Amino acid sequence: MLQHSDGQDHGRVYGRVLVSGSRPYGLARPTAQQAPPLTFGRRFLALPEAFLAGWPELAWGEERLNLDLGDQRYALHGLSSKQLGLIASRYRAVPDGSLQDGLPRSVAIRWCRAPERAFREHDPSLRAYTFDLERLGSGLRIAGFRFAVLADLSEDGIRASVWTPELGKHVLGVLANVLRTLVAYSYMSRGGALLHSAGIVWQDRARLFVGQSGAGKSTLSGLAPGGYRVLSDDLNAVSRNAVSRRDDGLYVTGLPFTGDLGTTGRTIEGTFPLAAIYFLRHGAHDRVWPVSLATAVANLYGCAPFVNHDPHCAGPLLDLLERLIRRVPVYGLSFRPTADIWQVLASQVFESQSLELPARACPP
Repeated sequence: MLQHSDGQDHGRVYGRVLVSGSRPYGLARPTAQQAPPLTFGRRFLALPEAFLAGWPELAWGEERLNLDLGDQRYALHGLSSKQLGLIASRYRAVPDGSLQDGLPRSVAIRWCRAPERAFREHDPSLRAYTFDLERLGSGLRIAGFRFAVLADLSEDGIRASVWTPELGKHVLGVLANVLRTLVAYSYMSRGGALLHSAGIVWQDRARLFVGQSGAGKSTLSGLAPGGYRVLSDDLNAVSRNAVSRRDDGLYVTGLPFTGDLGTTGRTIEGTFPLAAIYFLRHGAHDRVWPVSLATAVANLYGCAPFVNHDPHCAGPLLDLLERLIRRVPVYGLSFRPTADIWQVLASQVFESQSLELPARACPP
């Protein structure tokens, strides 16, 4: 997540990274095509051949930190004390111990030291960039501004090594890029999907409003009436058979990756049954309409970051999204930036559920 000087998360961009002033390392996505070995990392690494040959795994320190993201634990080790403090200030750490029954194995991430000279200088005028991603079997390589990753995506558990020269606050941007990518691959490997979306909960059921950057996810979340809570206005995970639930429905889990809304009193943590999916766009009128299966799958594919740019995932991802779509109602939604949209949703979509809205909506 792009970390600003006020300590709040303001990263909200699908498919690009904002770079400005003293905050040059934020969200990114991989390039659309698999990079050949001779071009991988050329924009970011001084000597890509050295990385491909294998950098030494020299830990920054001996600190460890566990993060529970969705239904999986991410175990970071090799951190310095300073890196640990920065990460702990942004994410909620959990103690060591046995995982809850039914949870998949932890994702292990080793934090490795890399010299400044191993990376190219970034262009301070750059406003957006894509990082490089290369798949070789179960192996995944990533290169971006001041970080490089080598991950093993094998079925017995994801393992990754992250090299960076960062000790300062930009370590949070590096970590966010790494976590988002690994979360996407982890959910897909288990029949779920990470989606660019706003997850909004009412009466213990979640509605997922899907859209790329600028579609209105944060706007719609801010317009939600009192009594509604937001899981995340940027990234949410959809999966089947969440922990401790034996039915065959779909569930939505919020993740600590937020957009404009950030983490406020309007947000909520947890996993909730998925009631419906809406594909967002701004429009001159508030309108809801049914969406065909083919359109729904195509729209979801475009909003499944990282894995949708991996040629190895194309077929399996399409099949997975089709299976998910067949289990819930799907609609298109255009709206003006006013609270009236929630009245439209109530009358046109939620009428059978006797949904009642408060007389006044919360301000955006």
